[in-house]
Formats: sequence, structure tokens, C-alpha cells
Amino acid sequence: ECPLKFIHLECPLKFICLECSLKFICLECSLKFICLECPLKFIRLKCPLKFIRLECPLKFIRLECQLKFIRLECPLKFIRLECPLKFICLECLLKCICLECPLKFIRLECPLKFIRLECPLKFIRLECPLKFIRLECPLKFFRLECPLKFICLECPLKFICLECPLKFIHVA
Repeated sequence: ECPLKFIHLECPLKFICLECSLKFICLECSLKFICLECPLKFIRLKCPLKFIRLECPLKFIRLECQLKFIRLECPLKFIRLECPLKFICLECLLKCICLECPLKFIRLECPLKFIRLECPLKFIRLECPLKFIRLECPLKFFRLECPLKFICLECPLKFICLECPLKFIHVA
């Protein structure tokens, strides 16, 4: 059973996590969040940031800084990555874009899905529970015999370039 528990606050549209006391607000009861541990519950953000759904069902606003985000062609299930400007849909893995900055997200047509952030040095592996992020960058890559394959010096993960050096999938 998922260890993340939620209860209603005074307002029936507000929720709080019993594990970490993080609060969540939605404008409609039908708005659903997904828990990282159990798809039947609500998401627990990794930091105490509050989000509210705007009048448009495709827009969300971060309450603490008023940054606005829009999701493109995807359900109401999101995970927030380490940077509050970065989102990906867990349901369909389609593009998400921040309205305040040029950061964009793409998915690769691959069973082992990776998201490539705008910076070519940032990757996250989506399907592995041990999420892997290459930031700028303690992880180092070098070419294998095939010029389209790369391996991380910090771990046994191998990657192959698809169409250009900015797109990688896991091949190990």
C-alpha cells in the first residue's frame, strides 16, 4: 500500500499529505493528481510548492512565484522535476512547456523513455525507479566503438544517439 496519505482540509478542494504536510489546492474535484508510489492517490511534490489550476484546464500557476505553466495535449497527471520550470506528463509523456521561459520537453519514441531537457547535458530516465539525471555535469560520457553509442563513466548505463547528439536512449 502506498505510504502517501491524503486528507481533506477545511475546504473540500484542498488536500494535505500526512507524511510531509505539503498542501495541494485544486479548483475542481475532478482534478486528479497521481502519486509517485501508487497511481490511485495524489501526488506529493518534492518540495513545499503550491500549485493551483487556473480557469483554463490546461494551465497551472505556481502560487509562490506566479510562474505559469501550460501542458500540451495530455491528461491531468504531472510530476514536477527538480526545477520548478520543468514538467512532464506521466500519462502520455508529451511535451510540456513553461510560459515564462524557453525550456521545452520532448519524449523519444522508445520503450525506455528519456526526457531531454533543452540543455544537452540534462537527461532523466523515466521508467527506471532509480531516476537518472545527467546535470551539467559530474557524469561524463565517452564514445564506444560505434560512433553513435555512449557510456556514462559514473555508471554502467549506455546510450545510443538517434538522429543527433542531443537525443539518447538507454541501450544496456
